[in-house]
Amino acid sequence: MAACERAVTAPGEGVMPCLHALGVTELLRHWEAGDRIWLVSMDDCDTCARGQGERLGGRVERINALLHARGRSQLLLKMMSADAWQRVREMGGNDLNRENRRAFFSRLVKRPVPVLAGHASEPRAAEVRAPGEYLAGHGPLPWTIRIDPMTCVGCHACVEICPSAALQREGEMLSPDSRAAPCYRLHHAQCTGCGLCLDVCAFRAIRIQAWERPEQDILLLHESLCPSCGVVFQFPAVRMEAARTCWVCAHGHARPKLFQVLEADPPAPTELRPDA
Repeated sequence: MAACERAVTAPGEGVMPCLHALGVTELLRHWEAGDRIWLVSMDDCDTCARGQGERLGGRVERINALLHARGRSQLLLKMMSADAWQRVREMGGNDLNRENRRAFFSRLVKRPVPVLAGHASEPRAAEVRAPGEYLAGHGPLPWTIRIDPMTCVGCHACVEICPSAALQREGEMLSPDSRAAPCYRLHHAQCTGCGLCLDVCAFRAIRIQAWERPEQDILLLHESLCPSCGVVFQFPAVRMEAARTCWVCAHGHARPKLFQVLEADPPAPTELRPDA
């Protein structure tokens, strides 16, 4: 059970500032725990500044589409009037996972932001999961990634910054012991949609798509030695013939800008006068 504070004026279990703050991760986490029925009550969201973005109903519909594609049971969002919701709460609500719900809402009232972010307590590593990791099997995902091989320059910035390891680089640089061809591996289920990869990609080669099927799982890379600066670099294999130098040299950033001037007979140091 959950209600917004504008709909139910009496504080207590399940009352929160805005139901639209319940995100995909939180809904899927409770779905996996068996909380499939949500009894909710909310005020007129059209007149509330908090209800101007994506709303809970649309989010649940998106999640149910993902679950339906996998033949899984779906979430049921039951809208209730404030009076009816209050009566159900006073009677104890439904008994489905009542203890789990009570613990969740108890934490939610005390620490709403950390709870909704999934960090109400110090979680174990296994508890911190991306939304797509709750969805087994093939089908659409909350977020998918695509790298344009014709735009990507192989700078690896996206791989280095991705906090959930949704983007990974495989294959060692010019290693004779490496059996795997160098590549970018895309783990779509681990994507949280944070957008950090978009921010660091100077060439706009990455696109994040919501609620779609993954289209790309791997981007093969080719390794070469830059004739200009001498570093080993990687770039998409489909552009093997076009990439002659590393991306830094190709964009003119490798020109030396520091010079050292040496004189054969440097002048003698000037003797300092006491009045200088």
